[in-house]
Amino acid sequence: MCMIPGLAAGVAGASGGFGSIFQVLGGVVSAIGQMQNANAQAAVYEQQAELNRQQAVEQEEASRELLEQGRTESDRRRRNQAINAGEQKAALAANGVDVNGELAIDVLDDSQDVADEDAFNIREQSRLNAEGRTQEARNLKVEASNNETRASNARSQGMFGAFGTILSTGAKVSQSFARRY
Repeated sequence: MCMIPGLAAGVAGASGGFGSIFQVLGGVVSAIGQMQNANAQAAVYEQQAELNRQQAVEQEEASRELLEQGRTESDRRRRNQAINAGEQKAALAANGVDVNGELAIDVLDDSQDVADEDAFNIREQSRLNAEGRTQEARNLKVEASNNETRASNARSQGMFGAFGTILSTGAKVSQSFARRY
């Protein structure tokens, strides 16, 4: 009978040691989990930053295309006006109107003014649209930078969290040993 209480004490002591080992393993696994979660969150932020950068490039390209389309359309409008002015002169002359007279010059000038205003408005509208795309590109670049910062912060928080867990686990295990011995 004397052996059983001694055996029971030995098993109890061993289980306390195993408990500490499991406590340490649990702390290590928890710390690893914190790091993995932080890295996964950082990867999400990095992917979003890359997407933001790609979208910014697309917006910049769209801005350049809008400006080019505005120039092309404005030039087309001016060419059409030149053709129209020739047709107007021919029509005036066919109707017996002096193309160098005041009435003809007024009609041609008015037509030219309208065409110039149209061409200007076309370019101005394309410039404003392009400016909007350029601003969107800037915003996306800022968002990409913010996401890169978030990724860095997530990794730092994961590292500090894991370090804190390891320290906390170490403190708990040392308290457990101090109580036991």
